[in-house]
Amino acid sequence: MRRGIAAFVAVMLAAVLPACGSRETAPGAALKPEAPAGQPAQATPSSTEPSRSPAPKSEYEAGIEKIQALEDAVRLSEAHQACVELRAKVASQLAQLDARAARLEKAKDEAAKLDGALARLDSEEPEDAKAAMDEFLKAGEGGRMLLRKAVRDGKGRKALAAVEILAKLNDPEAPRVFADVLQAGPAESLHAALAQGLKNLDPAPFAGAWARVKDDRSFKERSAVAILAAYLAEAFGGDGDKFGAAVKDPQAAPKLKAYLEAALNADDKVLNEWAVTSAAMAGAYLKGLRGQYYEGANFEKFVFERLDAKIDVPDRQFTYPDGRQENLSIRWTGFVRIKRASQYTFHITTDDGQRLWIDDKLLIDDWTMHAALEQEATVALRPGLHAVKIEYMQGGGNGLVQVQWSGQGMDKGLLTDAAVCTPPWRKK
Repeated sequence: MRRGIAAFVAVMLAAVLPACGSRETAPGAALKPEAPAGQPAQATPSSTEPSRSPAPKSEYEAGIEKIQALEDAVRLSEAHQACVELRAKVASQLAQLDARAARLEKAKDEAAKLDGALARLDSEEPEDAKAAMDEFLKAGEGGRMLLRKAVRDGKGRKALAAVEILAKLNDPEAPRVFADVLQAGPAESLHAALAQGLKNLDPAPFAGAWARVKDDRSFKERSAVAILAAYLAEAFGGDGDKFGAAVKDPQAAPKLKAYLEAALNADDKVLNEWAVTSAAMAGAYLKGLRGQYYEGANFEKFVFERLDAKIDVPDRQFTYPDGRQENLSIRWTGFVRIKRASQYTFHITTDDGQRLWIDDKLLIDDWTMHAALEQEATVALRPGLHAVKIEYMQGGGNGLVQVQWSGQGMDKGLLTDAAVCTPPWRKK
């Protein structure tokens, strides 16, 4: 996620994570909004004000972004040198850069000492791995930075151990790092570790984040919202009462859902796209697929739309208000939720034409008239949400459509609202 300039994050540190302890005013130190300081806030859904281009970055902003990227990559010597060089150029930020340079100098030396311990976290020898873990539990910021990178890398026992240690340390960066990795669709074992890690963290940072988010009407607190959505879904399994108790607001879950529904329906494509994964985590999605029904075999005239729990229309039983059973087309869109990384096969039986896209990749393309015919496509999917679009065309005579799926350990069956969801939409 993009970092704001350091001065803006200094405010965020005090307001969003008051219970995490202090950290120098460095970007990435708190639950941050995505819009950099100096940019206009994004319009609320009711606003008619046109969007504006981002303000050009100052030399200081560009320098801070470079330093943050190096720091995230744990290229600490380069980050420290960049800090020193930027300090010489931007006299007005001397105090801040002095603090950051000092922190990076200390973190760089500490990280160098802990590099071997990081490798031993992946050891097959339990005693060796435990000794390495103990070293990190006693370490400072440099050790936490190495652990955050191990979580982002998401490989083997090292990532699992890093999650556990960061949770034990109540690292102030852990909520953001855990949420980022969860929304990227990690491997099943890491997903479980991250969920447990969120559950074990001190709830105070999340309560502080909610205190900031609940009055946000301009969608500035997106990073905090994404973290809260992950917290609700993973730490509490979507239980709004437990989530509300943790963030000290009984109405937090429905309010968070309303926030995300507004973002999904705003006149801002970037905002809509951002809201997709967080909305699903927070329960703001509708169960099922959005079905758009048209007159004409090539979507010539829109007729109506509705939420469909499944796609299973027997021969000539379409639900058009005029009783139409011929010369029609239907488009279904939404997301399929994958819990386990595997190969999945989508089976579509139609009379007549059909098309299937998964994650914008056209997998089945048969836009012809024919008798009932089943076609299938197999695709490897990781845990998380995957966009699905299905199109169907009925010319004349018999007409039916049915969509099923199967996978490892999963028998062939209808693709239903237990596995598919769609954002709320404006009715035409």
